[in-house]
Amino acid sequence: MDFKVKSSKVVIVNSDGNVMLVKIAGKELYDLPGGHQEPGETAVNAAIREVKEEVGLDIFHVEQIGMTDRKDFFVTQIFSGEIKLQEEEVSEYIWIDPRKVRQYNVTDEVQKGIALYHMQ
Repeated sequence: MDFKVKSSKVVIVNSDGNVMLVKIAGKELYDLPGGHQEPGETAVNAAIREVKEEVGLDIFHVEQIGMTDRKDFFVTQIFSGEIKLQEEEVSEYIWIDPRKVRQYNVTDEVQKGIALYHMQ
C-alpha cells in the first residue's frame, strides 16, 4: 500500500477580501500557501508551519473548509508579520480577487480551495 503524503493549503484573505497566491519557484504556476504534512503532524499545524516557512506570516483562527484525498484546505483572515518569501520554494506572491482566480495559471486544487472558501 502506497503512503500518500497529504498537504495543507491555506486561503489567506486580506482586509480587502483578496486572497494570496504564491508563485512556485521555477514555474509559471500559482498555488495557495502551504505544504506537506510531516509524520505525526496535524493538518492544521502543517498549515500554520508551512505558511510561516513559505511567506513569513503567522496565521491565527485557522478553519478547515474542506479536503480531498491529498489536500486539506483551510482559511484565515487573521495574520501578522512581514511577508518574507522562502525563495527556494516561492518566487513571488500576489493578492487576487477570488472571483478572478481563473485568470491566473493555477492548479485545479487552487480553484477548489478558493471555491470552498466562497461556499462558506
